[in-house]
Amino acid sequence: MASVNDRQTPYPIIRGFHSSHHINQAKKISLLVTLGIIVKCQQLTRSATTTK
Repeated sequence: MASVNDRQTPYPIIRGFHSSHHINQAKKISLLVTLGIIVKCQQLTRSATTTK
């Protein structure tokens, strides 16, 4: 029984690690996208103010 438990235990841990890793990647991507949008907006506003 111990050998069966040893075989079965790693799978949920690995699944949980992968799911959390994917969530972290999604958060990083969303942060990068929002930062890029903010930078683009700032550049647009700067160009608009400089042209005026």
